Amino acid sequence: MRPTHYAALTIATLTLTACGGEAPAPMAPPPPPPPPATSAMATPPPADTTPPPPPKPALSDLINQTMKTFSEAMMAHDASKATNLFTEDAVWSVYGAEEDHGRDAILKGTQAWLDMSKDMKSAPKRVFMKGNVVASEMVFTGTMTGDFMGMKASNKPFGVVDFIVMSFSDNGLISSVHDYVDAPGFMAQLKGAKTAPALATLPTAPPEVHIGKGTPEEDKLVDWAKTFNDTFNADMAKGPPTLLAPEAEVTFYFMGGKVMKTKDLIKFHMDAHKAIPDAKWSLTNAWGIDGFAVLERVQTGTFKGPMGPMQPTGKPVTMHIGEIIQPTADGKILKAWSYGDMMEVSPPPAPKAKAAAGGAMKTEKTEKTEKAEPKAAPKAAPKTP
Repeated sequence: MRPTHYAALTIATLTLTACGGEAPAPMAPPPPPPPPATSAMATPPPADTTPPPPPKPALSDLINQTMKTFSEAMMAHDASKATNLFTEDAVWSVYGAEEDHGRDAILKGTQAWLDMSKDMKSAPKRVFMKGNVVASEMVFTGTMTGDFMGMKASNKPFGVVDFIVMSFSDNGLISSVHDYVDAPGFMAQLKGAKTAPALATLPTAPPEVHIGKGTPEEDKLVDWAKTFNDTFNADMAKGPPTLLAPEAEVTFYFMGGKVMKTKDLIKFHMDAHKAIPDAKWSLTNAWGIDGFAVLERVQTGTFKGPMGPMQPTGKPVTMHIGEIIQPTADGKILKAWSYGDMMEVSPPPAPKAKAAAGGAMKTEKTEKTEKAEPKAAPKAAPKTP
């Protein structure tokens, strides 16, 4: 049953209609009550005037600032300032010499390098940049005024070309360094040897700078680099000469900056094949940058034949090579610059065992006596601050 009030409303409506009357207009709803009075208007919150954070600098800007600060620190002989530009877990690899892991080790190595020469100066000749990588052809000059790597200061001048490939973190700090330098030539300069390579001179003009643009042409250079490396593995003796343009010119900085033309290059590759006949090449990094191919490669094999003045050891060898190559339009080598350290192929001999007191080598009897008679306890080492 419907509610009573709904039935009454229906009956009243029908009655008015039957009498010819009209239904009354509906009543307008009452106006809303006024808002409660307040003693004072509420104070709006203060506007936020804090400026938005500045946009993060581009990686290229961060790298440029790091490189600038690093150069200034090295010129000022401030190893600590230079080392603070590295990530905590950075690695500096000097091929043929050492590998420093972490800031503390890098600081120690950098300080030893700077202590070797009070008047050392450096400047880049060429710089190649792409993404988070910077490859620099650097020149270091100076005088050996301090001891270095077990060698007493000779006060001899030096001038050496160093190829350095740096990788950077997203914050613009240096995360790794691959260092290619002609160590035998450098040491010969420090000794003042007649066979030492000519001293490299510090460039006076601004460096030649090449910046990667990420173009399809640069991608093709990377593909060309892979083909270039495969040719070495296919036939070391016959393959590489096919890559040379008639007017090719290659500078070998791991041979004191020796420059070779096409004819000499063919002979060089033949001799290299005889020296390491089972050589295998791996391409570890390749970048196409502004018409150049910048490569890092590793050669492995057995040193079985003479290589210049070095005599074969019959032992396995590993050599790291940094390269800058400028190919022609049809994929031939027009110019190239190669960097490395021949010390990787023929390291210096290990130091000989020292003779016992009196100049004679130890005998079996003296060794037994030393084992039987306990030695006095060593004095405590002085504490360092």
